[in-house]
Amino acid sequence: MAQPQTHQTRLLASRRLADIDELVSKPYPGIELRVQDANVAELCLVLSPPEQKPLHLKIHLGPDYPLSPPTVSIQSSVEHPNIFGSYICASILNDGEAYTPAYTLKGIAIQLLSFFASDSIEQDYGAVINRSDYSKYSEHRFLVDPTAYTCQDCGFGKDNSGAAMSMNAISNALPSAGAIVAAPHTCPIAELSDDMLLEICEKLETEDLLRAASAWEPFRRMLHTITPTRNLRCFTLKKGFKEANLGIGVHAERGSLQSEFDLLSSSAFTTLRVRRSIHGLYFEHWLPLPLSQAHWHRVRGSLLNDSLDNIRRSMTQSSPITYVQVLYTFMNDVVVRLSKAASDGPAEVARSRDAQKSTLLHASEKAVESYLSLFHLLVCMAHDDPTIVTAARGQLDRFLGGQVDKSAVPNVGHLLISRLLTDIDSGGNAENAEDVTIAIVKEAVTRNVVWMLDAKGAGMAELSYIEPSATSDYRLRKTFDASRTSYQLLMFLNLMRRFVLGTHTKGALTLDSMQQTLFRTHGVPGPGVAAGIAQSIRQIQKVDNFVDFLRAMDVKVLPKKSEFVNFLKKTVTESMERGYSKWALTQERALGLRLIVEPGVERVEGVEPVSFFGQNPSFFPGQAHGRQTGGQRGGRGMGMGMGMGRGRGRR
Repeated sequence: MAQPQTHQTRLLASRRLADIDELVSKPYPGIELRVQDANVAELCLVLSPPEQKPLHLKIHLGPDYPLSPPTVSIQSSVEHPNIFGSYICASILNDGEAYTPAYTLKGIAIQLLSFFASDSIEQDYGAVINRSDYSKYSEHRFLVDPTAYTCQDCGFGKDNSGAAMSMNAISNALPSAGAIVAAPHTCPIAELSDDMLLEICEKLETEDLLRAASAWEPFRRMLHTITPTRNLRCFTLKKGFKEANLGIGVHAERGSLQSEFDLLSSSAFTTLRVRRSIHGLYFEHWLPLPLSQAHWHRVRGSLLNDSLDNIRRSMTQSSPITYVQVLYTFMNDVVVRLSKAASDGPAEVARSRDAQKSTLLHASEKAVESYLSLFHLLVCMAHDDPTIVTAARGQLDRFLGGQVDKSAVPNVGHLLISRLLTDIDSGGNAENAEDVTIAIVKEAVTRNVVWMLDAKGAGMAELSYIEPSATSDYRLRKTFDASRTSYQLLMFLNLMRRFVLGTHTKGALTLDSMQQTLFRTHGVPGPGVAAGIAQSIRQIQKVDNFVDFLRAMDVKVLPKKSEFVNFLKKTVTESMERGYSKWALTQERALGLRLIVEPGVERVEGVEPVSFFGQNPSFFPGQAHGRQTGGQRGGRGMGMGMGMGRGRGRR
């Protein structure tokens, strides 16, 4: 008696049958899949590489396919450096290597066709073997005939080997189409609404949709709507957002959040326990995304709240955070990784967690899509809960009112994200917009002081000497250089703020209109947006001074040089007064260090330089000593600066 199917078994069986149907109904040149009525788990694959004889392979789809790769063996005799008897040495067939559930059976077959068609075969140990040379020296080169094999199951090697195979196995296994119904009523296609045309387009294959678009303008208009949604499906079960609840896998580590933003269904996460992205990055949480209005109505509520609660509890924050703060952290971390990708060298990138595998770290396009997806979720949550906008406005008002310390604002970068909600709520015309930006910049520079002075950061202890001159090119240049990475991060965050506000192009800007705009695009950036962002990133990387930095932050009224130098000197004093840093050197010793790098610096009357060699006292509160000094620099200040991340203030 057959065992009843579990939910997991049904999910996997549906994916297996869909893969088989795709390869049979939409064949690829040089590939033929032959299906047996008796057992759809045992398949015959015939590959015909260009200018070569056909090859016969057998495919076994195990009960856990696609979670594990299919077992593929070759029966035809062939000279190939990676063929050992019937075993095919290919990373795509090995679990834990190149294989991922994102590969369909068709994708694997195409890879194998390329594998047998290639003249140069790359090996795991780095060498490349020329197949012609390999065959030339093989002792069996005159005995190989791929067509000598005869398959009793599919007829390969027989006269009728090209006959079409039965599709009964697939048609019997696939869901029934139901009883035949009467012919539907018809009407001229030009009279159909856009919603009906959209439904038609969604049923068309990509090739047919392209033909329809070339023949009729309304279909061409729909093409821009349909094409992005074709990729909005679970990479494991291949289900779209109309059929499944879709979200992303999330990894929490030391208070930061990471994701490759590969769409994954809740069923694949909970029932199939998928825990790795397409590129093999581990995650332990799942977060639903809005994608469409109907999808949002399905995933909001307990499904979303449970996901956010699990993520929140795993972030190991010293103090409790809200669900919205989880999103602020996530959005900030996306930009942090983008900023690191733009500024780090290859060696530095390689040291981060699984960075060599990461698509997000190296692709601004992916970062833009990721940020917009999270912003879409934030807008939907704020639309449903007005207290979120109220809290964001209250925090900004308190910040402008002077509550700027780390207890009130642990992360300055979050202000630029929460400001998005108040910008939208005010129709994009907030009266205090520039005041908020200036206040954020001031606080960022103040929080950066300790990392500018201390050897753990830039090691510019000489800037703790407060020169009496009205202007100082040295202070202007070195203060920026000391924390350039953190200022880049602020510019990236502001760039993303402008980008998401720019997605709304019609009508008055409100939370409701922004939500509807994002629903129409499914949270996917429009064509050319990613390229524009990439160009802006390149411009940000060129910024090397405070004037260009302030312009990039959309500050329209720039301060005079003397005013800004005076501000920079005040931030040193304020940093000490707030307890962000401490006076580690007397003005005499600081002047001694300053004269080494800037001999012409103006001296304060009565202050005489004192040479200082030996261990540099730490500028961090509560620490006695830093690193060895004597006019030499410390680190490069890569701690993200300005309290932008949880790395600020670590000992």
